[in-house]
Amino acid sequence: MRLRIEIAIATLILCGVALGYFESASDVFPPQISSFDSAIMLKINPGILNPTLNTIFTTATYFGSTLAIALFGIGLYVIGYKREGILVLASIVIGVVIVAPLKVIVHRPRPYLTIHEVIPLVKESGMSFPSGHSERAFALASVLSNGRARKVVLYAYALLIAFSRVYIGVHYPLDVVAGGVIGWIVGKLTLKMESRLSFLSGK
Repeated sequence: MRLRIEIAIATLILCGVALGYFESASDVFPPQISSFDSAIMLKINPGILNPTLNTIFTTATYFGSTLAIALFGIGLYVIGYKREGILVLASIVIGVVIVAPLKVIVHRPRPYLTIHEVIPLVKESGMSFPSGHSERAFALASVLSNGRARKVVLYAYALLIAFSRVYIGVHYPLDVVAGGVIGWIVGKLTLKMESRLSFLSGK
């Protein structure tokens, strides 16, 4: 009986250690970069959190998801904007090819796992660097912004998505900056490949 009790206690301790390990982690970036990134992070989350902004940004962030942008691209295609729809969908694929390996290689934990003060308004699986939402939003803006007014609206949308990722606690500021830069590049690459994709639009 005593042995069973000791085994049970040891098991509980090990479980507690394991849970502690999975709920906390350390940043893989160099200390100077990590400290700078964390300081900006904390000014936003929890720095400016409030119920109204929480609702705005937890809603807005979903408009940068793969599903949302894919549906947008499909919608454009269906209503007759075939070129634009194909470009948006192609940018998603190219972005995945670039971002997915980077997440695995860099392997940066989410900020709410490394900074105890950060309050995650949502929790997400996967690694933090770079931000996929930011990449997709800036790629979309890059491929569709062929006029001043449209450019302002689309890049404002991309910035909103990027900021929302930091605000809700799932990305560091540098994650979204990197994601935005990659997304802009992805957009330009997609446009360069347009001639190879034109057969999909029936041209």
